Amino acid sequence: MGHIISFIFVGVFMLVAPLGADMYQSKYDYQWKHRLILVKADENLIYDNQKEIAYKNKDGFIERKLKVLTITPNHSLIAGHPDKKVFLVGLDGGVKAMSDKAMGEQELFQTIDAMPMRQSE
Repeated sequence: MGHIISFIFVGVFMLVAPLGADMYQSKYDYQWKHRLILVKADENLIYDNQKEIAYKNKDGFIERKLKVLTITPNHSLIAGHPDKKVFLVGLDGGVKAMSDKAMGEQELFQTIDAMPMRQSE
């Protein structure tokens, strides 16, 4: 009986875990490790477009320590910007750029490459 319960728990965990795998929780999870592109969770098409840009420019994203995540629309980090859907967050956890659509690789790379921290990497 114990093995059946364990099996069911593991099966449910494997189904549920990926759902939150790309969800932004706290800047402290990523601060000083990664730059983030945060897409409001209710913007599926924009998120898919942003992930496609990341995939096509994988080396540039890796080099710049960039991750694409979703964020709840009411998260305090983006409060006060209801018209914006995408946010670029720097290594320090501060919002560096905002957009109402997916950010292209040129816009992202130029913005990041102009940052003092990036220049010292």
